[in-house]
Amino acid sequence: MQFCVKFNSDYYSINKSTDGEHYEAVGTVKSNNSKTGGSYTFYDNNPTLGNSYYT
Repeated sequence: MQFCVKFNSDYYSINKSTDGEHYEAVGTVKSNNSKTGGSYTFYDNNPTLGNSYYT
């Protein structure tokens, strides 16, 4: 997953949906607070059958 983020955030909240409309929080990713961007990884420990959408 790739996403745009704001600088000076301590962490990013990861939200998941199975229908693309209703999302729920499923985890967080710690920020590296880099002005030049960064790469983050999130593993869904409870994957669902079918499509999943993340924000």
